[in-house]
Amino acid sequence: THQIRVHAQHLGHPVAGDDKYGDPDVNKRLREQIGLKRLFLHAASLEFALDAGKTPYLINAPLAEELVEVLNRLK
Repeated sequence: THQIRVHAQHLGHPVAGDDKYGDPDVNKRLREQIGLKRLFLHAASLEFALDAGKTPYLINAPLAEELVEVLNRLK
């Protein structure tokens, strides 16, 4: 996650909840007003192949409930 966080910050769009590379004021507001307790970073899917590409795998992961709750509070 480090590289994603560094690049996002460099582009002016730090990851919400990132204490190292994020915006301290925004993170404080998200923590206190919305209840964000972690990085708002999620790998929705991961695709890779084994056996020299013969066996492809696709893993999908739903958004964690705590992040869904944060999104709902932002509406």
